[in-house]
Amino acid sequence: MVLDLDLFRTDKGGDPDRIRETQKNRFKDPGLVDRLVKIEQFVYASPHDNKSWEMFEEMISTAEEFYQTLGIPYHIVNIVSGSLNHAASKKLDLEAWFPGSGAFRELVSCSNCTDYQARRLRIRYGQTKKMMDKVEFVHMLNATMCATTRTICAILENYQTEKGIVVPEKLKEFMPPGLQELIPFVKPAPIDQEPSKKQKKQQEGSKNKGAESHVTLESRLQGMALADS
Repeated sequence: MVLDLDLFRTDKGGDPDRIRETQKNRFKDPGLVDRLVKIEQFVYASPHDNKSWEMFEEMISTAEEFYQTLGIPYHIVNIVSGSLNHAASKKLDLEAWFPGSGAFRELVSCSNCTDYQARRLRIRYGQTKKMMDKVEFVHMLNATMCATTRTICAILENYQTEKGIVVPEKLKEFMPPGLQELIPFVKPAPIDQEPSKKQKKQQEGSKNKGAESHVTLESRLQGMALADS
């Protein structure tokens, strides 16, 4: 399932009152993010015959296939039960490798919430009341497919060279002429530039703070040694 952002436009059938209220709140709070573009997977599944767990595996496999086509290194993390929220019965995270920070960071989160959300939202299925059959709650699942900004960051870090960013094979056909193989750098890397006055001041402040804390630690250790003697 792909959420079409045009659904929230008045000329596309969106609710004008809701849109107006959203816009009003956005301008009230400058801290609000203007827009988040992402593709999400949502599934409503039968609670029987392990159907929701089959869909769970299919959803994370679909996400894996997507990042494999982009050539981004990743691993899958099974989130420990103590870190799960109330809704999720099980959650898998797909974490991509970010060379810049030397760490894996989350790109995808896939959760099977079983009937927790369905009970709160009263999303049911089954026979009609006239047929006097039991009405049951569906199982609900969700998973990220592509959070645009985070995925772009992963591409930039994993495909970076001295000359620019190599375009992943699957994206070449979508690039404009002249940029299908390489997106060249137009400015030197910040690391090669002379630090600004503000940056120098911040660096000096960090060094002084570190020196002060080191002196404080040494004095405490000396005090402890004297007390023991």
